[in-house]
Amino acid sequence: MLVLASNQPDQFDWAVNDRLDDLVRFSKPGQPERLRMLKLYFSLYILDPPRVAWWKRPRHIPLPPDVDWEEKLTEISRRIEGFSGREISKLVIAWQADAYGSTEGRLDETMMDRCVGEMLEQHSQKQVWDKGTLDQS
Repeated sequence: MLVLASNQPDQFDWAVNDRLDDLVRFSKPGQPERLRMLKLYFSLYILDPPRVAWWKRPRHIPLPPDVDWEEKLTEISRRIEGFSGREISKLVIAWQADAYGSTEGRLDETMMDRCVGEMLEQHSQKQVWDKGTLDQS
């Protein structure tokens, strides 16, 4: 058994497509799924980041205590409609990188919103590129 996954199945060679027996379509995550993914990745990369090496403890990322993080993640999950799971994980990894790269080594709402804005721009650009690719087919 061979399982192939792609956001661009039209890029597979014709001979490969001809040999596929079953096709299963996965839709982009809806708002509840985006929120669950944001919470998962926020926990994984921000609240409890993985160890870099077995002997090193992960660097703690301080968060402002006055922020309702549940509400913040809910708001962001609404803004990122159309994002794939990979784009959502990259967004949270960008928050982690911003926090580690900041002078204070912490994450705040402004940093998160800036990353969301940048990712939304990138997502829009990818949509334009995809549309151009589809128009040429």
